Amino acid sequence: MKIRAKRDEDMEDLFHITRETWLDTYPNEKYGIKYEEIEKKFKKRVSKKQNTGKTKTWVIEINNKIVGFASVRDENILGAIYVLPKYQRKGAGEALMKRVLKYYENSKEIFVKTAVYNKKAINFYKKFGFEIIPNSEETHEGAIKIPTITMKRVKTS
Repeated sequence: MKIRAKRDEDMEDLFHITRETWLDTYPNEKYGIKYEEIEKKFKKRVSKKQNTGKTKTWVIEINNKIVGFASVRDENILGAIYVLPKYQRKGAGEALMKRVLKYYENSKEIFVKTAVYNKKAINFYKKFGFEIIPNSEETHEGAIKIPTITMKRVKTS
C-alpha cells in the first residue's frame, strides 16, 4: 500500500471510487434513498480540481491502482474516507485514517459527518476515538437527502 497526495490526473479514479462507495453504502429503504437516485446523481459528471487552499486529499494505491482516498479541510473536518468496496476491511481505510490523524496531529478536535444508518463507518470512526455528538442529526442538503450525524474526536494528550 502506498499513500500519496492526489494529483489532478487522479480525478477520474476519485470519481469512480466515490460513485462505487455511494452505490454500495447509501441506498436505504427505511430512509427512502433509492439506488437509482444515486446512479442519477453520478450521471451528472462533475470534474473539478481539488486541493485548492482549504482541502487536502490523499490517495491510496495497491499494486499501482488507486483504491481509495481521504479528503480533509483545514477547519478540522474530515470530509471523506472512501475505499472501493472490494478493498474494504483490508487495511486501506485504516492507513488513510492514520494519515489524516498525522495531518491533524496538532489539532485538539476533528469532526466528521456520516449517514445515521452507516454503521460500518460509525464503528470505523469509533475505533479511532470518534464519538457521536448528541443531537447532531441533520439532513445532508445535497441532490439526495441523507440523514447524517456528526462525530468528534478529541485529542486526549
